[in-house]
Amino acid sequence: MISLRKHRKPLALAALLLFSLSVLLTGCWDSRELNELFIVTGVALDWSGDDDRMDITFQVGKPDAMASVSGLSSDAISQESPEILIKSTGDTVMEGMSNIDLDSSRTLLLQHNQVLLFGSALAQRGVADRLDLFLRNQETRMEELLVVVDGRADELLATEMSQDKISGMFLWRVMRKLAEVSPHYPVRIQDFVSRILEETTAPA
Repeated sequence: MISLRKHRKPLALAALLLFSLSVLLTGCWDSRELNELFIVTGVALDWSGDDDRMDITFQVGKPDAMASVSGLSSDAISQESPEILIKSTGDTVMEGMSNIDLDSSRTLLLQHNQVLLFGSALAQRGVADRLDLFLRNQETRMEELLVVVDGRADELLATEMSQDKISGMFLWRVMRKLAEVSPHYPVRIQDFVSRILEETTAPA
């Protein structure tokens, strides 16, 4: 009896330790399947013409099998190119994302976004206040490029590029190439925000 009691405590501790490890080290508890995601490669923000509301356009790579996207207008999806342009309108980017997520079978993923484009009309009304989502969202890459477009940003995002079928990727590569000959071309979100906070350096 004494020997059994001596062994019970170490066995109980070992069992408790194994249980704790199985809970703490369990992988993929927050994983998401590719067929549940829209992987964003470019974002365009334009003034809608209505006070401070924005036309928000997300460029996503076309999945192998098109998901059923209920509630989206036919002109929001182009099936002739390798990307899909999904549009919404809202006071904030978060509102636009929420509207799309409600009407879609997939969730927007910003982790692979390459460029954030501002139409000139919206940029004239202020850029800093439009960056709130990108600064707070944990999926945002702070290295993505911030660009002001002469005209509407969604039109540039929809342009078909001969060198690269996905315009967001093409713009990112062009800007990185230009950075090799001039330090003034690439402005990342983190650069822009840092300069605003410094208050001594022009943000652009």
